Amino acid sequence: MVCSSHFLERIRELRSTASEISLELTDAVRALGDLHLKHRQLTEKHHEERYLNARSKAEQKRLKEELASAAAELEESNHKLAVLKAQGDTTHGTPILFPTLGNKSFPQDNVRDKQKELQDLGASHKEFMGLISQRLAEIRRLHEERIEILNKLATFQNILTDLKSISSSKAFQVLKDQLQKSQAELDQCRTLLEKLQVNKDKLIWQEREINVKVDLSGIPHRVSLNCESTLAVLDQNLRKVVDEKNMLALKLEESSREPG
Repeated sequence: MVCSSHFLERIRELRSTASEISLELTDAVRALGDLHLKHRQLTEKHHEERYLNARSKAEQKRLKEELASAAAELEESNHKLAVLKAQGDTTHGTPILFPTLGNKSFPQDNVRDKQKELQDLGASHKEFMGLISQRLAEIRRLHEERIEILNKLATFQNILTDLKSISSSKAFQVLKDQLQKSQAELDQCRTLLEKLQVNKDKLIWQEREINVKVDLSGIPHRVSLNCESTLAVLDQNLRKVVDEKNMLALKLEESSREPG
């Protein structure tokens, strides 16, 4: 009974120790998992920001090329406009010649055509200026977005650098070693607990067998006591019967001695 009580107490202590180690291990694993999750999320965010930055650069390059093309077209339009203005000024100072018979040139019609072409070029020039203003505003917006993305990228790079420094730090390695050591101790405690549980079951069965044997060994003694008690009662009853017999025999003898 004392041995069984000692084993039960030992099992309770090991269970308590295993529970404490398991809780500490769970907390450490959860903290490590959170750290890895944060690192993975930041890495994904970092890649996403790099992708957005590359796409923004490509879009900005495309807009610059379109702007350069529009500027070239505008330059060409300005050149044509200047030529037409010069021709218009020259035409202004030249007297209008009326057509003569057999002459197929119409200077007045040419002037109207030049004026119409000049108006068309002016409208095109205005349209190009509006397009260039729109492209410049879009380039400015993309440039601001790119600056914001670069700032975020720098922030994420700093955070990743901090996480890498934390992961490679001595304190983190010590925590990781302690975690592995706690895991090993927990496994040992579980193995020992299983062995003690098996021994406990064996001890319980042995205790039951001993109790049964003790109970069985006490049966002959109890039977013997019962027999002795019964024999004592029978002996007492027998003595009473003998005493009564002797009393009757004495009375008969006295009766036979009386006269007539």
